[in-house]
Amino acid sequence: MNNPKPPQPTAVESSQDSGNKDSWNKDSWTNYVEDFRRAGHQTVDWIAEYLSSVSDRQVLAQTQPGQLLDALPASAPAQGESFDAILRDFDRIVMPAVTQ
Repeated sequence: MNNPKPPQPTAVESSQDSGNKDSWNKDSWTNYVEDFRRAGHQTVDWIAEYLSSVSDRQVLAQTQPGQLLDALPASAPAQGESFDAILRDFDRIVMPAVTQ
């Protein structure tokens, strides 16, 4: 089975950033991989914590119908957010609306 490689920055993106295509690609790709690894570990830790504490959680959602949708922004942010911010929002906004 072939595992496709994730997309890498284009030459245009590289030349706009530093002028040195090879250096930009290598450094940026390394940073991307490390960010991905860190987010993956955080996700697994979050899931393990959830599973270990699920019996302590409220069974029914703690929100009213439509409250989750109302709490979400109307559109995606113009700039990406850190994974920490995404996970905080997930805990703060989504989890109270979950039925266990």
